[in-house]
Amino acid sequence: MEKDRKIPVTVTVTGRHEQDGITDKVEDVYTGFLSKRGSSTYIVYEDTENKLNNRIKVIEGKLEIKRTPAALKEAAPSSYLAYSHKETVTGYYSTPYGNIEMETFTESFEIKETESAFYCRLCGNINMNGSPVSKFTLEIEAAVK
Repeated sequence: MEKDRKIPVTVTVTGRHEQDGITDKVEDVYTGFLSKRGSSTYIVYEDTENKLNNRIKVIEGKLEIKRTPAALKEAAPSSYLAYSHKETVTGYYSTPYGNIEMETFTESFEIKETESAFYCRLCGNINMNGSPVSKFTLEIEAAVK
């Protein structure tokens, strides 16, 4: 992929959370762009329903997701989540009542990339404010439209 070339993609984000034997699954599909800069891969898309810009960055086995209000181009992230294989990473998730600190421990971290596509599958545990919340599976796919 040429440096800074933005490839139009369909972005599918699937999240599963399991808590106390109950599984919740959410899948959303967006239109966005896939690009590379140096050793980093970026996927950007707008969640028009929630009026949020999303940026996924993958570099050296770490995946970061930043969400910012769409109306504010240079706003601080309203949410920041990160995942790194066999590591606990602290981030925060924005709610109407304020930010909630989240810790993710990623047990399984799989990434497949080509010049024009991206796929990742992450599995692990989430703690909020120091308490266990759920087991998660997160899948992100970006494919040429």
